[in-house]
Amino acid sequence: DNRPVFSQNVYTASIKENTPANAFVLKVNASDADDGLNGEVVYSFNGNLKQNVYDTFEVDKVTGEIRVKGTIDFENTEVYRADVTASDKGQPPMTTNCRVMIKVIDVNDNKPDIEVTSLSNVVSEGSKPRTVISLISVTDKDSGVNGKVICNLSENVPFELKPSFQDNMYSLVIKGQLDRELVPDYDITIVATDLGQPALSTSKTFNVQISDINDNSPKFPQNPLELYLLENNSPGASIFSVSASDKDANDNAAITYHIIRSEGTQQDVVSFLNINSKMETSMH
Repeated sequence: DNRPVFSQNVYTASIKENTPANAFVLKVNASDADDGLNGEVVYSFNGNLKQNVYDTFEVDKVTGEIRVKGTIDFENTEVYRADVTASDKGQPPMTTNCRVMIKVIDVNDNKPDIEVTSLSNVVSEGSKPRTVISLISVTDKDSGVNGKVICNLSENVPFELKPSFQDNMYSLVIKGQLDRELVPDYDITIVATDLGQPALSTSKTFNVQISDINDNSPKFPQNPLELYLLENNSPGASIFSVSASDKDANDNAAITYHIIRSEGTQQDVVSFLNINSKMETSMH
């Protein structure tokens, strides 16, 4: 005629995530004033709890000890709530319930994740400083300082990270003058490190191509050029070849040639010369 009585209505405990199986969590205790089997108590989880409670913990039916059974993951469940039933062995058995609350403590077990959204993989060498070329998003599944992340950029690149008004959001911007003729592309590495102990970090590398603008003039290897011409040459005969180079690329580096036939003292000299407009040309 006596129900079991728990020593507490609510039992609480804290446990770190990744705690191994069979680790002790807490112990519930109930007493029964009856004698013999009527006073012997057995413990069990209530039958209408969430499945993750049964998958993660088990209760010893004799001692009332609750131990770890499955994987403790703070990122999946931060608090477990369960009802434990104490039942005597009388006929009919009499029961009573208590509430158990188990709080999971976060451990720094997740590396930061970096997501790069490139506005363009090709950047003109004429782009102005502070031009945004990529958006960077950094996330960490941990909480507190374990989820706080700082980002660094690889050295010796003309780019920098600018924090956004949103946490863990950055813009990758140009910070200096680009010159395709000196460096045609950059491998940019972003390193994200959380503030947990020990700290965990992730890196991500992506490539940015620098496109050409027509910012270089053609140049002759020698200027002025001197040549000796024998008299009595046949018309159309090649007398000299000239070649110029241009540091730009593609159409910006395509070179044509012509003779300047301006008024002046040299008019009598150039009047008998023709030139082939090619990448490497000959005078006739």
